[in-house]
Amino acid sequence: MIIGLIPAALAAVDLVLEPVEAVFGMVGAAVVLGPLMADVSLWFNRRRGIAVALCACGNYLAGGIWPQAVRFM
Repeated sequence: MIIGLIPAALAAVDLVLEPVEAVFGMVGAAVVLGPLMADVSLWFNRRRGIAVALCACGNYLAGGIWPQAVRFM
């Protein structure tokens, strides 16, 4: 995910920024979320479904929290 931020920071126009962020953002999310779900499903024997569901929801919840947190920085 960091690899995508460098070209995004150097992008002069939105026509370059948007494809770079789209490609690297999707690849970064896929690289992180897949192993995380596999690990969580192996860690819990009891209530495994709830643990995996909370892990999956955390990804979407962060999308709502981080913009608000960054806005104040």
